[in-house]
Amino acid sequence: MTQFLLAGSLESKHSSRLARIAVVMLVTATAVATVAFAPRAIADPVTETTPEERDKPMQRQIATMAVLAGLTLPAAAEDEPQRKNQPNRPAATRETPDKMPDGMSRFNGMLVGRLVKKDVERGTFIIDVDAVPRVWRNSKAENPKSIIGKNIEVEGVFGKFLDVLLLVKQGETLEFEARHDGGQRLTFPGELLRKVAPYKPGDYPVLPEEFRGFRGAIAAKVVRKDPETFELIVQVERVIDSWKNNRAKKPASIEGKQMMLAGFWQRKEAYHGLKVGDRIEVGLQHIALRSDHLTVAEFVRKAKTNTESAREPKR
Repeated sequence: MTQFLLAGSLESKHSSRLARIAVVMLVTATAVATVAFAPRAIADPVTETTPEERDKPMQRQIATMAVLAGLTLPAAAEDEPQRKNQPNRPAATRETPDKMPDGMSRFNGMLVGRLVKKDVERGTFIIDVDAVPRVWRNSKAENPKSIIGKNIEVEGVFGKFLDVLLLVKQGETLEFEARHDGGQRLTFPGELLRKVAPYKPGDYPVLPEEFRGFRGAIAAKVVRKDPETFELIVQVERVIDSWKNNRAKKPASIEGKQMMLAGFWQRKEAYHGLKVGDRIEVGLQHIALRSDHLTVAEFVRKAKTNTESAREPKR
């Protein structure tokens, strides 16, 4: 009996779905029986009926069964689309922080990860890091991506950001700025902390190694906008030009790939004038070699309608 109860507990979700199916099938059977016998209960025993008229109750029964049987399918499969749409990622199995990787020493930049644990009163939280989308120019970390997959404690959350921390739930995804001042924790400097959609690699494109250090101009299509951070995700169509101080070993390695483009804080008007689907030409530079974002330099404009693009002077 104990084994039976344990098995029932482990399969509670499955049993719940079976129970729903059973209820709907019972309702279906009852309705069909009602449709089948009601005509006989109210029919006039003396009245003669033609074969066509005698077939009508049966047709109604078949139609009723088809409609009600169709209702059983969503009851059995309503959870299936939800499971397919959810990222296939393992749940956090522990709440303790890991040791800070040596490659994160003196880090300064942005992180993305799932919330593991929080303490709103202390202004701290533990995050399971999924990505390092941006590394600031003044970062001294030699290998920022060594933190990916680690549980890291973050301290220093204050003010309005405590409201964000209060509302976010365990397992939900946060994007935030952080720096390493020493020890086994990161510090939140107070610039950006927000809840975002569950991590997907396509939302945080990684640059080809041969493209790092690029300076020049590209033609690209706007794929996504983030008005809160003034960033774009663009699909690079071609490299227009490489400037004389370019350090990328193979600039063309970015063609056909996506990249994150930032640096619009001083170009807000140009940024707001762009929309998803626009084709643009932009002069840019890769300042922080360990980061996966590039910064707008010199110009950003919608692509010309003709096949030739004006080439910017080499720098």
